[in-house]
Amino acid sequence: MESDDEDEAISSLLGNGKPPRDRFNLVYWIMYVQGIGTLLPWNMFITAHTYFDYKLKNETGTNASGQFQYSFENYFSVGFMIPNLSFLALNVFLKHHFSLRQRFTTSILIVLSGFVVTVALVPLDSFSWQNGFFGVTMVIVLFTAVGGAVYQSGVFGLAGMFQDHKYTSAVMAGQGLAGIFASLASIFSILGGSGPEESGIAYFSCGIFVLLAAIATFFLLHYIKFSQFFLHRQKASMDAVVQRADDEEEEDRKVIRPNFWFIFKRIWKPALNVFIIFFVTLSIFPAITSNIKSVAAHPDASPWTDAYFTPVTCFLLFNACDFTGRTIAAWIPFISSKWLWLPSFLRLAFLPLYVFCNVQPRDSPVVFNSDVFPIVFMLLMAISNGYLSTLAMMYGPSFVSDHEKETAGTMMALFLGLGLVAGSGFSFALAAMIKHIG
Repeated sequence: MESDDEDEAISSLLGNGKPPRDRFNLVYWIMYVQGIGTLLPWNMFITAHTYFDYKLKNETGTNASGQFQYSFENYFSVGFMIPNLSFLALNVFLKHHFSLRQRFTTSILIVLSGFVVTVALVPLDSFSWQNGFFGVTMVIVLFTAVGGAVYQSGVFGLAGMFQDHKYTSAVMAGQGLAGIFASLASIFSILGGSGPEESGIAYFSCGIFVLLAAIATFFLLHYIKFSQFFLHRQKASMDAVVQRADDEEEEDRKVIRPNFWFIFKRIWKPALNVFIIFFVTLSIFPAITSNIKSVAAHPDASPWTDAYFTPVTCFLLFNACDFTGRTIAAWIPFISSKWLWLPSFLRLAFLPLYVFCNVQPRDSPVVFNSDVFPIVFMLLMAISNGYLSTLAMMYGPSFVSDHEKETAGTMMALFLGLGLVAGSGFSFALAAMIKHIG
């Protein structure tokens, strides 16, 4: 009887197939919060440079040699990206065994637990057990990557269910805003001069509050008629697939395996676009751009060319322009899916342009011997990254049927992750080439 009532309520909500209005754009802003939540944890670990530099330096003169002080970011990158990409792939092929609510709740609680433990470690004296402290932190990074991968895939899958592209763009813009937040936190920590432990508590506590907001707003989605409509339509569409199944045994199963190859054939073009977009960006940012020095830098230079040049022209400028591009894409998608490949592949031109900026160390002459060039290049690269990647992520799920949209969204997230990893790997070769070219 309860099931009949539920089916009746779903049928009533679906009505004539026209979705209710998203009043006050509430679902849009909820997806915005989810976008922030997917990338803020990673940004917080990378941004807390002062905190980890302090916790991992040599203070005792004994076994604590400070061996991780200058390499912890490299370890964080490897420890994050490999499990993150692995679980992005696993989530695509196994997600249909678990409900969206199960995947979301489990994954975000894993990430939240990692931040709670990190905050608890802040006041502890790490100098007498640096290797242990670093090991525990690496375990936290690993679990954060695993939880974050499932969380991010779920969020893109959820956004893909909605009829309007703007909900995927909200997730992308939220991710951009997470980067701006982290960049500003880094700059204000320089300006404020607060202690590294106080900064660490502030950074990771902010992450906890954002994740709590993400949890609360996700469950709020299940009480909003607009989102209820699409969640129930997804379920109804899957039920229709079950009814059409020829195999009686498959008919009885509650788990229907998506046709991954069919979906991939429909979305491979936007998937390839998002891969190449992030491959180019991660080849350059931040590994190359963070090593661009002001041509006016010298021992007696101003604070701008010394302390603030990289935080502002690299991190803040990139994240602000990337966020701008992601936001514009929702309102002015003037490049169609048919032609998106052209500007995506043209971005490969940024690779040689940055090679000839004042990237240090290098053995070859600098061709673009002015601070104007890397700033202009960053403006163009970051805006195009945000704009084109958002369009690609928006277009992907639009090529498949309703019951395939969530899978398409998670597959797009996988190709985004592949681009990140491939670009990060190529950045090592690009840095070596810059050093020895000429």
